[in-house]
Amino acid sequence: ERLGYHSLWFGDHFAMERPIHSSHPANVSGKRAYPDRPVMLDTVVSMTTAAASTSTIKVASSTIIAPYRHPLTVAHQFATIDAVSGGRVIMGVSAGWAPGEFTAVGASFEHRRAITDECLEIYKLAWTEPWPEYHGRFFEFGDISVEPKPAQKPHPPIVYGGMTEAGARRAARHCDGLYPILLDRSADPGRFDGLLDVVS
Repeated sequence: ERLGYHSLWFGDHFAMERPIHSSHPANVSGKRAYPDRPVMLDTVVSMTTAAASTSTIKVASSTIIAPYRHPLTVAHQFATIDAVSGGRVIMGVSAGWAPGEFTAVGASFEHRRAITDECLEIYKLAWTEPWPEYHGRFFEFGDISVEPKPAQKPHPPIVYGGMTEAGARRAARHCDGLYPILLDRSADPGRFDGLLDVVS
């Protein structure tokens, strides 16, 4: 914050499957950027801790994996951080990429993208509506209030973590920006230039 940084970004995995079971989509090589058993602090707790220890820098998720969490609990957590920080939250969201992580919590890897679409709609409803109501394929609720509302209006900015045309289309439909991730040591920032046409 003293050095003038714009934001702090916190990764999100509650568990990591063995490297032999999956490749990492952020790397052209597919090689995972993590050690075998990475220590990854909880995203929401880390964001809250950082926000409580600072006064101006923004705090962000990089990226919260939407489809294996209930969207109302996530919306409530992020609204709380935004409220207590005075409006400093950026929500990075993604559909996830590691099947083992979904299996561990009994979530659907197959339907993760469609579930993520509903999550994104529900976050915004919970943040803006006094009595949010939703009737979707995966989630259904009504006659509830979700408080507090975020400090930022209408809601904190949402960026979608994606590296494909489908991800860029999801960002254009539901979000305020696209957040592709580059992890290769020799990553080319121009690698995702083709997605700019999709989101614009």
